[in-house]
Amino acid sequence: MLILLSSIIFFGLCLLIASLILLIREGPSQFWPATRARIIYSLVEESKSQKKLADGSFKTVVTYEPVIVYKYVIRKTTYTSRKITPRPTQFTPKAAKNLMRRYPRGLIVKIRYNPTRPEDAVLMAPSGWLGVALAAGGLVLISAGTFLLRSLINL
Repeated sequence: MLILLSSIIFFGLCLLIASLILLIREGPSQFWPATRARIIYSLVEESKSQKKLADGSFKTVVTYEPVIVYKYVIRKTTYTSRKITPRPTQFTPKAAKNLMRRYPRGLIVKIRYNPTRPEDAVLMAPSGWLGVALAAGGLVLISAGTFLLRSLINL
C-alpha cells in the first residue's frame, strides 16, 4: 500500500512538472489580449538546402513553411505580421497546405498580441488549458496521495 501511495504522489509530481514545462515552453502569448485581424495573403514556401551526411555526401532537404500574412489595428496603429505560432514550427507539405487553405485571403481571424509590444502577435496561440489541466491533476494526485499516506501512517 505504501508503494502504491508513493507512486501516486510521484505521478502527481510528474504531472505538475510537465504542466510547468508546457506553460513555460508555450510562452506568455496564451495570456495576451486578443483582437481581430484580416488575412492579407497565404501561401506555402518551399525551401531546399543541402545536408552533409556522415559519409561526406550531401542530401537535398526540402522544407515547407506556410506564410500567412495578416493585418490588425491596435490603438489606431496598423500592424502586419506573419507569425503563426509562438515558436517556429516545421510542417509537412500536406499540413502546410491545409493551414494555408484554412486561412484564405480576406478572412477575419482572432489573433493574440503582446500588450507591451503590439507589433509582436501570433495567429495561433496555445490555449493554455492543457497546462492548467495537468497542473490541477498533479495537485489532486499529490493531495490525495499525501492525505491517504498520512492516514495510513496514523493507523
